[in-house]
Amino acid sequence: MKMTYVLPQTGRTENEEQEDWDGRFGDFLIDLQTQEGLTDLTIRQLQLHLRAYDAWLKELGRCWTSARREDIQEYLQQVRDHRSASTLRSKLWSIRRLYAWARENSIVTVPSCWMMVARRTYERKRTVVPSSHQLQQLLELPDTSTDKGLRDRAVLELLYATGMRATEILSIKLHQVVKDRCLRIMGKGQVERLVVYGEDAAYWIAQYKEKRQMMLLKAGHSVVATQQLFVSMGKHAAYQYFELRRMIRAYAQRLNLKLTPHALRHAFATHLYQGGAALRTIQLLLGHAQLTTSTIYISRRIEDSKKMMHIHHPREDGYKPYRRWSSG
Repeated sequence: MKMTYVLPQTGRTENEEQEDWDGRFGDFLIDLQTQEGLTDLTIRQLQLHLRAYDAWLKELGRCWTSARREDIQEYLQQVRDHRSASTLRSKLWSIRRLYAWARENSIVTVPSCWMMVARRTYERKRTVVPSSHQLQQLLELPDTSTDKGLRDRAVLELLYATGMRATEILSIKLHQVVKDRCLRIMGKGQVERLVVYGEDAAYWIAQYKEKRQMMLLKAGHSVVATQQLFVSMGKHAAYQYFELRRMIRAYAQRLNLKLTPHALRHAFATHLYQGGAALRTIQLLLGHAQLTTSTIYISRRIEDSKKMMHIHHPREDGYKPYRRWSSG
């Protein structure tokens, strides 16, 4: 018996959206979400990738269960030619996970080497990290005399103050905001962690909360339409990811920057590091299981390297030897 996967937020099934959707994709998504605790946003992205891959194969007259390795490589090459490196990585991950799951469940009998299909090296696109001065300018752009501006300022302050992921920010419930400026959130992989934030973020969250109910009413929603902290003034009561991304992009463009919600997470880590925070501390605050993952989020500037050389290299003017190494 095939299971039917229900799309997050829409409540519609795959069969309702597309009659030829393979029910085994639904089984795969349910197993992945249940076993690994992936977010609805990640599951939705997987679903879109599977749909595109399946449609491409059907144009060749093939089913995904009988696809050859060469077919997959040709598909990924097409993605490489027309899409960004991050999209290629995401689609490659989706396909590898699909076939690994299908092999474990005896749906396909492909060699284990297929799990490494098309794992070629390619340049990772570097996230542009704004300076602390640019971030301060960004935070001051929202018009806080309006309800929308208050919400935008609160969101931006909290993103920069905590380095939380976009999905984590959007999943905060109203009752989680307490006076001690500490949030207990469920992060990636259903790993719980504590998040702390400063007085600036607390101030703007408090200002926004006073207008939250009015925002819901103005948008035609009930005041109990959602328990999420951040609400929308559109057709959805809860603030959506596409609205968050659009908001940050619009403010960033006014500063001639190209920023995403994830870029603020990088800025959080980078500015902590520039301020002297230990890598282990940054790892803890970001909620990473591996230290090497945290280092990806830190963008070192050439100015930082020059400053380090000036202070710590014996051939530089700013060098001061430790007492234990000085003579006498």
